[in-house]
Amino acid sequence: MDRIERPLNPMADVFVRYLLGSEENKDILIDFINAVFAQKGHDLVVEIELLNPFNLRSIGATKESILDVKARDNRGRWINVEIQIAGDENFA
Repeated sequence: MDRIERPLNPMADVFVRYLLGSEENKDILIDFINAVFAQKGHDLVVEIELLNPFNLRSIGATKESILDVKARDNRGRWINVEIQIAGDENFA
């Protein structure tokens, strides 16, 4: 059977999670976060701990969410990385 070749979408959740959310690629994640932080004048990240990206709902009215990457930096700050292709008024 012939395989249909399709280009890999670099914004697909699985690709983003693999690239930014794996232990082997933590240096890439730190560089990505620091590029954003530097542009906004924030302190840079030195070390990061990858966390479970699943957020179970805490109250009945909310829903479970899955982030592309969830981490905590060396200063205890929570960093949630979510790549969005389409705009959404709920995201800052």
